[in-house]
Amino acid sequence: MKFGRFSLASGRESPYYIDLRPLPSNPRLFSLAISEFEAMLSIRSGGTFGIASPELAGIALGAALALKIGKPFIYVRKQRKEHGTGGLVEGTINAGDRFMIVDDVLTTAGSILHVVKSLRDTGAFVDSASVLFDRMEGGRENLSAEGVMLSASTTIVEAINELNSRGLMTANQLESVLSYLRAAGASV
Repeated sequence: MKFGRFSLASGRESPYYIDLRPLPSNPRLFSLAISEFEAMLSIRSGGTFGIASPELAGIALGAALALKIGKPFIYVRKQRKEHGTGGLVEGTINAGDRFMIVDDVLTTAGSILHVVKSLRDTGAFVDSASVLFDRMEGGRENLSAEGVMLSASTTIVEAINELNSRGLMTANQLESVLSYLRAAGASV
């Protein structure tokens, strides 16, 4: 977690940034993250399913989880390729297949909703998504409106409470994040 001024993919400016892209560079932490996703699977109602992720950050997480639990993996591009087959969904997918979406950080759910729509357009069924970190900026609600249940390993409120209790953030950083969350409509 970094503090400062950051532009998010959603277009918002934030006083903090969660950067989980380096996670695969640390095998111990990456393994813990994959184990977190595996634990979140326990709330999933049975049935056969595959793992899907948005490009780019979700690919390493989704592929590692799928390999660990022996499930098929696909990913959805942000935009259709303009070369080759012009694909948007990469991997084998058939109408009626079920997928759980895996990603790193949830803000407004824009990238996950893109995956949901893309998979549903192929006739696949999607009703759940799992993330490591929920920024609590409407993503959960946006997914719920589309019939997608979210599981999150942690939230921004849990993270700042932990950092604050350990003396790892200043009072100004704490107030800046809390003010930002209030303005975003989060319950803090």
